[in-house]
Amino acid sequence: MLKVTATAQKEFDNYFKGKEIKPVRIFLANQGCGGPSIGLAVDELKEDDMSYDIGDIKYVIVYISHLNHIFFELTILYIVSWFKGYIDI
Repeated sequence: MLKVTATAQKEFDNYFKGKEIKPVRIFLANQGCGGPSIGLAVDELKEDDMSYDIGDIKYVIVYISHLNHIFFELTILYIVSWFKGYIDI
């Protein structure tokens, strides 16, 4: 399950204002000395993606196995604590 806060939704709405609305991909970008980081990118829906329609925007995450999904959620929760007010999974 994916939840996008009202603050984040407004930012995405402003970004797409006057533009074609395309899916927003959420992904683990990399892991450095500060821990894992989350990435956001305008992208297309792919066959193996999970998607969540929130407002007018489709958010996509690559499908991962159950065990990897648990790790992914825990990692995202860790990262989200640094982005208070934007994305909550």
